[in-house]
Amino acid sequence: MHSNFIAAVKPEYQANIFLLGDASKQKDLEFAESFYSSKKATRKTIASYFLRRKWQSKIQQINPDVVILDGLGMARLLLPVLEKYRQARVLIYFHGQARFQAYDLQMLNKHYSFSLKLIAVSNTLTAQIKENLPRLQVLAIPTYLSLPAVHKQPIMERKPIVFGAVGRLVAEKNFSVLIDCMAQLRDKDINACLKIAGEGKQRNELQGKIDQLGLSKQVKLLGQKKDIASFYQDIDLLLVPSLQEGQGLVLQEAIHYGVPVICSDLPVFKEQLADSGVYCDAIDPDCWSKVCAEHRPAKVRQLLFECQQLQYQQYNNAELFEQNCLVAVL
Repeated sequence: MHSNFIAAVKPEYQANIFLLGDASKQKDLEFAESFYSSKKATRKTIASYFLRRKWQSKIQQINPDVVILDGLGMARLLLPVLEKYRQARVLIYFHGQARFQAYDLQMLNKHYSFSLKLIAVSNTLTAQIKENLPRLQVLAIPTYLSLPAVHKQPIMERKPIVFGAVGRLVAEKNFSVLIDCMAQLRDKDINACLKIAGEGKQRNELQGKIDQLGLSKQVKLLGQKKDIASFYQDIDLLLVPSLQEGQGLVLQEAIHYGVPVICSDLPVFKEQLADSGVYCDAIDPDCWSKVCAEHRPAKVRQLLFECQQLQYQQYNNAELFEQNCLVAVL
C-alpha cells in the first residue's frame, strides 16, 4: 500500500520522499529512500538511542521534503529527530486502531517546526484518531488495491459449498466463531467446509477446537498461502468475522478475485460495502450459520457478488486515491 501511495504522487515530488518503518522493506520503492528497523529494537531505550543517531545521519544525507512514518511506533522513535528539519512535511501512516498512551498524545500535540499530518486508511479510523487528537489534521485515504487482472471463476452450485477466511490467526480476527458456525451447519446436515488461510499464535488453540468439535473433515487450517489467487478460486464465499480492523482490505481482495463476502458488522466494513454488504453480529455463531445457509444457492451468491462488484468499483478508485495522496504530501 505504501508503494501505491508514493507511486500516486507526481514524479517531481517522488525523489524527496523518505519512508521509515516496516513498509520500507518493500523492494518496489525504487524512487523512495527507505530504512528499516526491527520492532523489538524500537522497544528498547538503548537501541532507540542508537537508531535515532543512525537515522539522523541518514536523514541529513537525504534532506527529504516529505517523511512518511509507518505507524505510531516509528513516530515515537523519530519525531524528536525530525524537529531539526523545518522544511520537512511529516506524515504518520495509521493502518489499524492506535492505542495512544498519554506520552503519545503529548508528543503528537506538541508544536513542531515542521508540517505534521496524520493519514488513516479509512473514515472510521480517521474518526477514532480525531477523538484523541482533535487539533491535528487527519486525512482519510483508503488504500487503493492495484491487483493483477484475473479470469473470474463462474459462480456455480457446488457440494460441499466451500467457505473461506483469510488473515492472521489471532483473537481479533475471531475465526473461532466460524468454527462454531461450521459445527451448527454440520448438525443441520448442511454439506459445507471451511478453509482458513493464515498463520498466527492462535493456530494450536483453533486446531484444538476443531478437533474437540469433530470438525477435522469440515475445517482446514491451510497456513500461509503465497498464491492467494488460487485460494480464492477454490472457495465460494469469503467470511470475515473480525472484531476490529483499520480497513480490512481482504474484502476488496476477495471481490477483485470474483468471490462474494459476508462480514461482521464493523463500521469500517459498512464504509466499504454499504448496502451491498451482508453483515453478521461478530460473536453470534447462530447468525453466521443462518446467513451462510441462506447463501448456499449459486443464484443468491451471484446476485450478492454483482452488487458488491459495483460497490467495489466505486470504492477502489485510482483517480481519487491519487488526488488524496498528492494533497497529503503538498
